Amino acid sequence: MFRFRTTITFAVMAFIAALAALLILIQSRTFNLTTEQAASAYMDVASEKSLGRLQSQVSEIATLVRVLASSSSLADSAERTEVDRAISLFKAALDELPQLDSVYIAYDNGCWLQVRNLSQLAKGSALDIPCACA
Repeated sequence: MFRFRTTITFAVMAFIAALAALLILIQSRTFNLTTEQAASAYMDVASEKSLGRLQSQVSEIATLVRVLASSSSLADSAERTEVDRAISLFKAALDELPQLDSVYIAYDNGCWLQVRNLSQLAKGSALDIPCACA
């Protein structure tokens, strides 16, 4: 069929083509793994940052709740109206923590008082103060 020299040439060319294909496959796989690891590391860093921010916000809100829970203006108020002494505390709390959209208190007798920050919904700094008593 083919001469010895031609057979050897085809064999060497096939060997080189196989090595080139394997090299391309290895480089492609290495690139994919490296990209996946870089993306994973980036997402880990982003998750840690988000977790830290969320923990600090929850800590701020927990501190606010503890301060409001110990306030005598909230506990001994008998008014339970829109002019309640707690309104000024709630307004200050909403100003201090802009991530809150509302603050409310519920009393043992079924009454409740809530202050909502409407500036997040529309422009301006209006406050909506619903109050209900059963």
